Amino acid sequence: MAQPSNNAVLREQLSQYTPGGTLQLPDNGYRRVSVQLFGYTGHGKSSLINSCVCAVRDEDYQNVAGAGQTDGTNTLKRKQHALAESICIKDNQGFSTLNNNELLQACAQLRSLETERGDQWQDRLETIANLLPDHFSTPPTDFIVPVIVHSSTDKITQKREDIGRFIRKAYDITGIHPIIVITRRGNENTDRIFTEFGELGATHRVVLENYIENNQTRNEVADNLILKFLSRCIHEADRGIRMRENQDRQQILVTQRRAQIKEETDVQMEEKKKLENRVRELEQEREQKPEQELSRKRCSIS
Repeated sequence: MAQPSNNAVLREQLSQYTPGGTLQLPDNGYRRVSVQLFGYTGHGKSSLINSCVCAVRDEDYQNVAGAGQTDGTNTLKRKQHALAESICIKDNQGFSTLNNNELLQACAQLRSLETERGDQWQDRLETIANLLPDHFSTPPTDFIVPVIVHSSTDKITQKREDIGRFIRKAYDITGIHPIIVITRRGNENTDRIFTEFGELGATHRVVLENYIENNQTRNEVADNLILKFLSRCIHEADRGIRMRENQDRQQILVTQRRAQIKEETDVQMEEKKKLENRVRELEQEREQKPEQELSRKRCSIS
């Protein structure tokens, strides 16, 4: 009797998976693993979703995530896609500069503090305050696995500090290291970017090729890399679940919400100080201007 292929085995494992299942951790309070994709705009997050969907379901390619249909910054709803009964994958708004505001938005998503419509977070503290009653009463049942998607065509040299900061924050919040997915594996920069992410502390790095609109033909090798990536996701999720096995999930929830509010407040206070300093500088410039004009007139007379 012919043995099932490795890909068939991986698909079966994913379809039968339940949170904690790879480490025999039943009744842990989590019902689903949510693979959350982060990264800069245009680096292949939506294409990775399309690739995962067709590889797991063993179906022809379909653009279910709308890859290439927006510029990545107009996403108002972070839609999730079911890969199996207990696994989903979710796109998030692409980073532009990964500044404090974008980092805070990503942290809110990692802490399960978000709305279905995907707020733009201009009024972040008000948004959080409105969400607190529900979130404090019911711990989330999704265990979040952070994934950073980065194209090998874009060097990270000038972004190292910002990316490194996000990697550390993601680990602090979820307790697991973000999985790095480097897309466009045939590019000459792939090895260098792979090494640079390792230098930033990323312990799990995957190189693969997405299926895209002009390259929809599936093959066993590409499928295998995608399925192995998802297998890594559920194993990391179970490792994180084991770390929280003896912790009070309600207390984790309270601690995470407090941390988000503190970070939001700190950033707003920093922005307020910058604004106040700028106003002070403008006032000083305005006061000095008449004196400079008078000094020039005196010089012209003499």
